[in-house]
Amino acid sequence: MKKIVLILLCLICVSQLFGKPHYSSHELIARFSREVVFKDGTTGIDAFDNFLDKFGILSSEPIIEKPDLHIYKFTCEKEIDFSALEELSQKDDSIIYTQPNYLNEMLSITPNDPYYYQQWGLPAINADNAWEIEKGNEQVVIAIIDSGIEYDHPDLEQNIWINHGEIPDNFLDDDHNGYIDDWMGWDFTETDIVDAMGDFRERDNDPRDDLGHGTHIAGIISAQTNNHLGVSGTTWFAKC
Repeated sequence: MKKIVLILLCLICVSQLFGKPHYSSHELIARFSREVVFKDGTTGIDAFDNFLDKFGILSSEPIIEKPDLHIYKFTCEKEIDFSALEELSQKDDSIIYTQPNYLNEMLSITPNDPYYYQQWGLPAINADNAWEIEKGNEQVVIAIIDSGIEYDHPDLEQNIWINHGEIPDNFLDDDHNGYIDDWMGWDFTETDIVDAMGDFRERDNDPRDDLGHGTHIAGIISAQTNNHLGVSGTTWFAKC
């Protein structure tokens, strides 16, 4: 009987714990497109502003001091109808998203890459918190001027930029940019000054890394992240 009472007590406590909303019912977070211009605490989106007026808006403020992000927190006197707000948001492209102000949302992201815990630089710049906002975009291409890159490295190959305007190994300049078969980039080095081992004396369409430094830099910037392999990149998806 004592065991049954104890189990029932635990169930009651757990149900009460999970029954409570983990967000402020009077606050919402919203992100807007760059075209939206705030003036006197309003967005200029009539449907959105009128909706918040019904709940007695008390304040609006940017939650991140980064104008391009356009992420704001709104506080209202009454409890907000978030389901109705979601329907309204889906009808206007200038509203990127809306959500409650979750009380337990600020949990940092920890990648599962085995060497992440040895990368002291990422925690030093609070990368885990930055990844909550943006992990990177595959439309972004980062040029690395270095010793080359091992473009078939298993922790990099998915984040390597490919020139899709070029057909590999057909000895033609398909994209008419002045470089033949540059589908993986171009080796611009031609010097006799560098006596070290490597492809330094002739320009060609093979930017492969003969020294390792360029590959190391590429990994710091954009190694595939959260893939149970190697290290974590500063950006998860940008191409290099």
